[in-house]
Amino acid sequence: MTPHLESGTTVAGRYKVSVELGHGGNGSVHLAHDERLDTDIALKVLYPQLASDVTFIERFKREAQTLARLSHPNILRLFEFDEDKQLQLFYLVLEHMPGGSLKDRLGPTHGASKRRSRCCGQSGRRVGPPPWAAV
Repeated sequence: MTPHLESGTTVAGRYKVSVELGHGGNGSVHLAHDERLDTDIALKVLYPQLASDVTFIERFKREAQTLARLSHPNILRLFEFDEDKQLQLFYLVLEHMPGGSLKDRLGPTHGASKRRSRCCGQSGRRVGPPPWAAV
């Protein structure tokens, strides 16, 4: 599926899209400017091909409800979940954090890759005891 919002598009009469920040399995994320509040936001949009599927809409809604319940410095705040009927799209308005994606921030040696490099050789086969063996 391909991104579908062009630079300059205004969503819900207030969010002016600038550039795409990324895309995934169910939608794309764009840098946009909230013209009412004069601030940049991240706009996550459900792909139009999925917006007619009630299952995907409900999943997107549950994502919004879950984010709305969370409060943590490492989780972006959700400001809005809605539908732009004119553009026929569902969207989430999220806090924008400059500096790249989470994947960019963590780098290639974070998480499982880092743990794997401590106990596995180039082939990916174990060359020593598993990290939890000492526990």
